[in-house]
Amino acid sequence: MSEHAMSALAAGSSTGIAVPHGLWKPAVRALQSADLACFGRHLQRLQGDCRRSRFGLAASDAFLRDYAARVDLANTAVLGCFADGDMRGVCEVRSLRSGWCAEAELAFSVEKAWRGRGIGTALMARAIRAARDLGIEHLYLTCHPGNRGMQCIAAKFAATMSYDDGECFADISMHCQPMSALLEPGEGGAPACSRMVVLDL
Repeated sequence: MSEHAMSALAAGSSTGIAVPHGLWKPAVRALQSADLACFGRHLQRLQGDCRRSRFGLAASDAFLRDYAARVDLANTAVLGCFADGDMRGVCEVRSLRSGWCAEAELAFSVEKAWRGRGIGTALMARAIRAARDLGIEHLYLTCHPGNRGMQCIAAKFAATMSYDDGECFADISMHCQPMSALLEPGEGGAPACSRMVVLDL
């Protein structure tokens, strides 16, 4: 990255102004136990409306710290997107059973100042590659019908969508993925046949 591009990225992150996608490259990886405090700090940077969308309540900082600390990496994978030296977006992949199985829940969160830069797409691609590596067949996504950003991301990965009871449901089949998603190298980690609680990414 050029010095000019790095300066632009630094300026954008400090002011909350979105920087064009071409000026940065998201780094997505599965978190380890030592990263969970960083995960908690990311959650605490979410604004009130984002917290309510993600958790269904006005979550306090103490609640978010405890939530991150209680994550069980034996049946939950947390994929973090790092930029500007910190975690700016997260995709959680949580098994619907006590151990990993063919279904899981996914939850996305992206800090408001970092939206519109491809973080949601990068996290989705990483989750799909992980799911394919682990033999998962489907990802199930749930979001608000007005969340066009998340629906557009799902559509990139051949989601079949339906609408019912004030929610949008999507089924993402591992057998129908575009070649570009399957060829990108993945890192070990997250299984993902899932249902998602998502923000407007």
